[in-house]
Amino acid sequence: FITTGGTALAAGNNSSGQLGDGTKVARSTPVPVMAGVEAIAAGDTHSLFLKTGGTAWAAGSNYSGQLSDGTLTDRITPVPAVSGVQSMAAGHSHSLFITTGGTALAAGNNSSGQVGNGAMGQHPTPVPVISGVQAVAAGQAHSLFLKTDGTAWGSGSAIAGRQGGYEQMQWNPLMPVLNGVRSVAANSSSSLFVKTDDVLWAAGGNNSGQLGDGTFEPRRPPVPVMSGVRTTAAGENHNLFLKTDGTAWAAGFNGLGQLGVGDRSNRSVPAPVMADVAAVAAGGDHSLFLKTDGTVWAAGANYNGRLGGGTLDGIELTPVQVMSGVKAIAAGLSHSLFLKTDGTVLSAGGYYANQPEPWTLMPVPGMNDIQAIAAGLGHSLFLKTDGTVHAVGRNSEGQLGDGTVTDRITPVPVMSGVKAIVAGYAHSLFLKTDGVVWAAGDNFSGQLGVKTPLLPIADPFPVMLLTPVSPWRQEQFGEEADNAQTAAWEADPDGDGMPNLLEYAFNLSPLKADAAEVSPGSGGDAGAAGLPNIIIARKPEGPVLTVRYLRRKGNFLPALVYRPEVSTSLNGDNGAEGGWAALNGPETVEALNGGWEMVTVKAAAAATQSSGFARVRVTAAP
Repeated sequence: FITTGGTALAAGNNSSGQLGDGTKVARSTPVPVMAGVEAIAAGDTHSLFLKTGGTAWAAGSNYSGQLSDGTLTDRITPVPAVSGVQSMAAGHSHSLFITTGGTALAAGNNSSGQVGNGAMGQHPTPVPVISGVQAVAAGQAHSLFLKTDGTAWGSGSAIAGRQGGYEQMQWNPLMPVLNGVRSVAANSSSSLFVKTDDVLWAAGGNNSGQLGDGTFEPRRPPVPVMSGVRTTAAGENHNLFLKTDGTAWAAGFNGLGQLGVGDRSNRSVPAPVMADVAAVAAGGDHSLFLKTDGTVWAAGANYNGRLGGGTLDGIELTPVQVMSGVKAIAAGLSHSLFLKTDGTVLSAGGYYANQPEPWTLMPVPGMNDIQAIAAGLGHSLFLKTDGTVHAVGRNSEGQLGDGTVTDRITPVPVMSGVKAIVAGYAHSLFLKTDGVVWAAGDNFSGQLGVKTPLLPIADPFPVMLLTPVSPWRQEQFGEEADNAQTAAWEADPDGDGMPNLLEYAFNLSPLKADAAEVSPGSGGDAGAAGLPNIIIARKPEGPVLTVRYLRRKGNFLPALVYRPEVSTSLNGDNGAEGGWAALNGPETVEALNGGWEMVTVKAAAAATQSSGFARVRVTAAP
């Protein structure tokens, strides 16, 4: 959690120090971790904190290098990981970062290719993956990247069901998923994408035909399913599609009549259900349809009365009307919520809704003036018109967000200043009026590691990766720009021992042996060329190591990642190759003219240390 004052709070399991409070003691109530934080992300057993200056800090388990500090050492207090960051996401055991220049970086476990650089194994130091990125998301073993051109890219693996078994679908290395996407929906094994042209595309598990593509085979990449689609809803093993003409369609598992098509046969091709529909909601084995006249119709299993009407504990093969005067609907695994036009909420369903009489459609106590509702596996969220959120139901993973893991049979207040809510399987997201997203609950697959909603793309267009060095090559080498012997990153045409990558990174000429340290001058363009300046000075408080270096700023191609590092022995004692680890210290940035900035990092050095080494690692995005 982040307070309005920018303090990060944490609660829950702390077996690896992932709360960052300096202990490994589990906390049932939030404890302060650090100040000056603007975004947070949580993995399986590690946490990321983005400070207001753009530096990402990390704590917790680091067995795969997911903390991104260049080591494999667990941390019980946050350590600096990556600078120049604007957003981030945490997967099960890997981490993603977007730099201020739009480059996506990745670190940690890459056993399934989720880091996206085509190289398997552990990556304790972040590597550049792709440029021009506006949002990232991390799952258990896969990563998604949304580019500013509207294309979605993916890497890693996912388990997708097929009849008679399961298939592991891998995206390794990084690959584009789809472009021009307007909205998405997902269940445990499949993904739905509605493009800006209203065409529905689908990918993933398809063992019951839920993708609606006419087969029962898993799909990768996404395949087109139907046109004229406004929105979708993903159930456990069935999907609903609402078309722009107001007709509702359904595909997938139908063993309990949840498709509402009059029988119990699965459908691999979308089948029409009813017309004049304004919204759809898909539960575990039931479906809800809100018509334009405010009536709600329901189909599927009615165990414990989850449909809100019809035959108790029976099955409705075609939709039956259950109520009127409704403006919004939500379906959980085995319960349903109905937001009435007067702002009150009714609920129906089984055990997971924690209702004392689950067979009775009943008002939710105290829930008046409600503007939005959301239903998870066994919990419910209510957003009131004053911006406060209340929650009720199952809370085993802390998904209610009330600071406990105690189930609630009546709604409890959670937070204020909220304008939108989403309930997942066992986690919750809250979008506050200041634009910050808060999260609570299960994070096994990194589902809490989201900073902002995906931005809509008004006019998407296909694009290819630009050759990273082309602009710089053309400027420096002219007709020789395509000569790899002269202009490649690793080439050193002036013979000064500095490859072209470093010449480019520190504003040096690749054709003149001018590899000197950056000037310690300040202001304007003073010292706007040169290699990093590294000094150690004795201070009353002890020796201090200072690293000063130039860094490109703004949008440029290729994008670069600068990382100051230290080593005590160069033999791997820090848990990484060569013993290199991130330099832990505050960063100050001085803006210079011409697209450059001067970065200074200072850190205390051990008085008893007999030797030490420092450098600035530079890598380029593909």
